[in-house]
Amino acid sequence: MKQPGAAMSYETLITTALEIARQRRQTLDRLREALQEGDDAEAISLARILCGLTNEQKSHRVDTSIHRRTGS
Repeated sequence: MKQPGAAMSYETLITTALEIARQRRQTLDRLREALQEGDDAEAISLARILCGLTNEQKSHRVDTSIHRRTGS
């Protein structure tokens, strides 16, 4: 049984999805500009935003040799 007001209306859901898409498009445009201008720091920052990472989070590289040794 659904609670009243628990579910978004389709209109609200679509409006929200379009806003998210618009914001991501703006970020992609800024990323493209940063890459064209050679601003690596800005490009990395924007790429992290698009991936859902903050600048405080560390990126962890995967040692691919481990996967080759284990057959994963």
